[in-house]
Amino acid sequence: MVSSPALSSLREATRTLHVDLESRLALGRPDAGRAEYRAYAAAMIGWLEPLEARLWAAPWPDGVAPEARRDKARWLVEDLAALGVDAAQVARLPRATALPPLATEAERFGVAYVIEGSQLGGHVLARRLAGALAPHEVRYLRGYGEALGERWRALLGAMAASVTGGGALARAADAAVATFEGLGRWFEAREVLR
Repeated sequence: MVSSPALSSLREATRTLHVDLESRLALGRPDAGRAEYRAYAAAMIGWLEPLEARLWAAPWPDGVAPEARRDKARWLVEDLAALGVDAAQVARLPRATALPPLATEAERFGVAYVIEGSQLGGHVLARRLAGALAPHEVRYLRGYGEALGERWRALLGAMAASVTGGGALARAADAAVATFEGLGRWFEAREVLR
């Protein structure tokens, strides 16, 4: 793993929020299944789709490869279709308008840290939920598949090189905190937390 002051700062700033949100997800219950994943995917697409569109369209340093990272909302659409939610129903799902800050590169790295980091947890959930969701393979939770580690390290490497100095570290940490807090509020309003 690529260790850096930026990674340490983001981990420290978001640790409590991360643990709290993860522990409260209904999808994390031992008995979670299709209904919980469907509710989670419907809520997640409404938050992720508008954020992802702005985040990955912004300028990024070499190595981040935003074009390889911008399809997560599409994966949620695939998952919802497999669970019986048609395109018209997906289009009617509410979309978030209150997004975390994305004006600076440091802020974008803070937001990307949360979104891309969730792919690590999603991989674990995909394995745990495989039986309950069979034959569906939860495309969103499988994320980048075999490329997961490589993409995560690439993001951390670019972040280590780009997010340096007190001001940038603070902006990245504040954006990561805002991302977790915003997602938590979004999930609470959609009743996917326990």
